[in-house]
Parts: sequence; structure tokens; C-alpha cells
Amino acid sequence: MKKIALLFLVVFGIACHNSNSKITLKKNPTSKEIDSILTQNNFEYDRPIVLDSQQQVLIPISGYLIYTRVMPSSNPYYLNEAARYWNILFHNPITGANRFLTKNRIKILNLYAKTTDIDIKKTPKILNNKILYDIVDTDFNNDQRLDENDPDYLFVSDINGENLQRISPQNEDLVHFEVLPKNQQILIQTIRDVNKDLHFNSEDETIWYEALLKNKEWHIQEMFDSTFRKQIGNIYFEQWIKPKMTTP
Repeated sequence: MKKIALLFLVVFGIACHNSNSKITLKKNPTSKEIDSILTQNNFEYDRPIVLDSQQQVLIPISGYLIYTRVMPSSNPYYLNEAARYWNILFHNPITGANRFLTKNRIKILNLYAKTTDIDIKKTPKILNNKILYDIVDTDFNNDQRLDENDPDYLFVSDINGENLQRISPQNEDLVHFEVLPKNQQILIQTIRDVNKDLHFNSEDETIWYEALLKNKEWHIQEMFDSTFRKQIGNIYFEQWIKPKMTTP
């Protein structure tokens, strides 16, 4: 389970007992057939999220039937392939304008935004005009699914949902991120699939990054290069592993 630290966390989730039922679909279904399938497997709108500016209202969309609705699971992977949200609608109550966060197929696990119900004084500076997301959008192991075996990424958009982009590195699983309160910087921890087995686990390597927003562009670099990471490993070996090893 991902551990994500922020001064506040906006999460509205819905879980269901079983979302893996098979649906038989014709190659070219008619509009009536699509409507029939949607009736049996309908999406639903979650509670609105009002941003502090009150110029944007976010309405997350999930894909679970009302009668399967239960309290949110603390584990974002409880639903296997099913997304906490599969999209978010952005509504401007002043202009009436509406837009999707994206038209691509994604799985939104969490979102982080400056809302009307938080302590404004504790809001990280970067969230004055940005929204952060924990998103799965890559079928990493080519199994035609987006599930717990695929990497999470840290994404960001403007507060109106425009300019959605990935911050954390491609094909590395997001573990943790920390927003530095007073500047435009984020510390990011990932797991890199160093053994190329298409799994993220203890056999892989943990990588730390610094991401900095400068001149409207994100610049990301590793905090510790491979030489320094090797030095950390050697010290750990000498101090904590070697003393416990027996000599044949």
C-alpha cells in the first residue's frame, strides 16, 4: 500500500465486493445495446469537491453499482482492476464550463487539492494553483489490465483540470511523495524494476527524486546517484549484515 504524506489529503472512495464480472460485448454494439449494458453496469458521480477559489467544482466519477456501495477501503488496491475513480469532471460555476480531466483510460487512486474545508495556512504553496493525483495509466506487464501490478505515477494539473502531466518517472512505481510547504518542490520515492521481471518488490531498487516547478516546467532529478546508493548499501552490509554472518 502506498504511503503518501501531505499536509492534507482529499480522498473520496467507493469500494465494491466484486467488480470482476464478465461482460459479453459484440464487436460493433448498437446504441441500444450499449445503453442496456450501462443500465446493468452503470457509473456514478461521487460527492463534489469544492476548491478554495470556489471557481472550480470537481465531481469524481466511479464505476460501481449503487447496491454494491460500501465504506471506502483503506487499501487502494482492494478493487483489483477497478478504479477508485476513472475520471473527474471539472465544472466552473461562474461560466458554466465543463471539462473532463482526460479522455484517456486511467485509474485515479487519490487526489490532493486546496479545498474549502482545510486549514489554508497549512496549504503547501504549490497547491495554490495545482492539483496532484496518484494515477495508474500504463499497462506495464501487458496483461490488458490496469491493476495493482502496474505502476502508480504522480500527476499534476492546473486547478481547472487542464495540462494534466506526469511528474514521476515512467515505469517506476510511486511509493511516497512529500510536498515542501514553502516552495514549488516535491520529494518523490519510487521503486525501479531493476531485474526487469515486471514486478515491483523488495528485489528492486528504491529511488529518490527532487521535482521542481520552474518557469512553468517540471524538472526532476535523482537525489542520490548510483555510486552513492552503492555506498549506502556497502555501509549497511558492513554494519548490520556482516556481523550476523558466520564464516564457514
